[in-house]
Amino acid sequence: MKYQATFKIGKNPAQSDASISIEKEGLQLAKTFVDYADVVRLRPINHRVFLDMADGSVIEISMLGFSYDGFWDELLKSYGARSLEALFIEEPLLMKCEGEYSLPAANGNAPEAGRGLIMLVPDAVCILPQTSQAVRIPLYYTEKLELDGYLLRLFLVTGEVYTVGRMGYDTIPFAKRCEVLRSLTKAERDAKIAAVPCKEPFSEKGIFRTNLKEIKAENVDSAANSKQKNVTANAGKQAAAGIFQALSKGSQANANSAADIFQALQKGLANESDEGDSKNEYWLAAFGDGCCAVELFTNEQTATYLYRFQSREQFFINLQMAMEAVGTHREIIFLPDEQLNEKPLYRMAVHRSPAVRFLRSCSAGRIIHSSGHAAKLAEFLGQPKPL
Repeated sequence: MKYQATFKIGKNPAQSDASISIEKEGLQLAKTFVDYADVVRLRPINHRVFLDMADGSVIEISMLGFSYDGFWDELLKSYGARSLEALFIEEPLLMKCEGEYSLPAANGNAPEAGRGLIMLVPDAVCILPQTSQAVRIPLYYTEKLELDGYLLRLFLVTGEVYTVGRMGYDTIPFAKRCEVLRSLTKAERDAKIAAVPCKEPFSEKGIFRTNLKEIKAENVDSAANSKQKNVTANAGKQAAAGIFQALSKGSQANANSAADIFQALQKGLANESDEGDSKNEYWLAAFGDGCCAVELFTNEQTATYLYRFQSREQFFINLQMAMEAVGTHREIIFLPDEQLNEKPLYRMAVHRSPAVRFLRSCSAGRIIHSSGHAAKLAEFLGQPKPL
């Protein structure tokens, strides 16, 4: 939608009665396009909207008149949708609520708290604030979930703690579904990782998250016969019932409902495992003294990526979180900065993932797959060259 308003970019003179439109990728201010990749915060103050930019400048939009509320709502939705795209969320949306959040400090990001959109997808919780710190919290990498009144705390294996809550009547259902999905995700992911082959010099392994297109909202609300994998139907019912009762003293009917959710999603994930394009896409890591070689087993397998670091523990957890964050967009791990800067969505993605930024900062090159690959890999890792 187009609006008529006054805007001022940095110290430049204001332009009055200008045409402003909100686009998918940013704002069109008369002849100037402002990409969301360059916006770090949106601020509404006294019927004016301020955009804090990555370069330190500020854009002020005013004189919207009666269009102010509509403009602000549309801008928030558009910015949030683009941030969600930058988090590579391709899974179906199961819950969407407005609530409070608290983000920890992480790899250069300052702690932050406020109100924003809180979303639940089959394997993650997403927080969309009015800033560039949108985050996807993978349920697989949570150590535990803790419901304290109307606040849900998600404890990650990294030591970080995220808090969401005060979502009205949605808070308790959100927490219950999170716990069910967490148990399901861990069971399914562990089974897939166990099936990944790993031979020397590689010692660590992981999989890329699957694009869970098959799971739809109706699957969550109805029971389905689950395909047996590592978790049987009975075990699924018991786990779901136990999860539900652990969070609140629910009735047996409610416990059965939680079991239905568990089984339906288990069926959806099982279908994805069998039919999805990424079922054989995984990564392996080989470590030397202060260095690591990572092999990506994907459809675009072309090279081994090399890294150097100070702490193996810190590097490995960031490697896991970065591989989780990129989804099917593995190129943001290794694209040179000049190519990355040409893709605004990828710039947004890197900005919103401290783990990806950390991994990129450790880059030490790559080894192209060729006849001398094995010898070069052994030399980098400080191992004897293969015969």
